[in-house]
Amino acid sequence: MPLQQSHNEHLTESLASNAEWVHEKSAQVEIKSYHGHTKPIKTCQLIENQNWILTGSNDNTARLWNFNSGEEIHRYELNHDMASISGVRINHDHTRLYSSSWDKTIHCFDIETGKQIWKGAQDHMITSCHISHDGNSLCSGSDLDGIVTIWDSKNGLIKTCIHDLHESTITSCQFNATDNRIVSTSSDKTTKVFDLISHRHTMTLRGHKSVVSNCTFNQYEHLYATCSWDRTVLLYDIAAGRFR
Repeated sequence: MPLQQSHNEHLTESLASNAEWVHEKSAQVEIKSYHGHTKPIKTCQLIENQNWILTGSNDNTARLWNFNSGEEIHRYELNHDMASISGVRINHDHTRLYSSSWDKTIHCFDIETGKQIWKGAQDHMITSCHISHDGNSLCSGSDLDGIVTIWDSKNGLIKTCIHDLHESTITSCQFNATDNRIVSTSSDKTTKVFDLISHRHTMTLRGHKSVVSNCTFNQYEHLYATCSWDRTVLLYDIAAGRFR
């Protein structure tokens, strides 16, 4: 797993035995490589205030790494029946880890012990998951039925299901900064915003010619950037109502 570092960091920094520098000495960007997973890594999360990186792999594990040294801090056995992991996330108080898989389930684990706390299931493959900023809810997207599901992150009970939001597979879903909206992308070539207060779809972003794989936005949700299988990134200025 490559990791980019700023050029002014020293190459003498101590690395774990499973980590190495992999760039040329004259390179402007310094790159570390961490080794440990035995199958493709499907998802990752940077936890900046803890100096951690979380990775999820089709080897059916999630691993927590030290950002600087590359040391593997903890290995979590995810215990999914189908080892195609679509998402791993740690909540904001660093007590719970959540994983989603094509086996149609979401698992919740205790960060310190690695013990599974709850397991939730949907009717179709789960393609993504994301934890709310207040830590109380988890959203997941599914294949075929295009449903976004909101879970109680404490006990795994379903709070609500958002039907008919997309016409096809949900490729990603996430909460906005205030946890009152869901932003989702889909293979139907659109990005949509759903208001959790009014319980209605409020905005659709179009323009891609193929599957929209992910979306990001700034704190005030004025700018949205989406990426697609059509090999383009589109930037939307919501305040101006146009592309940028």
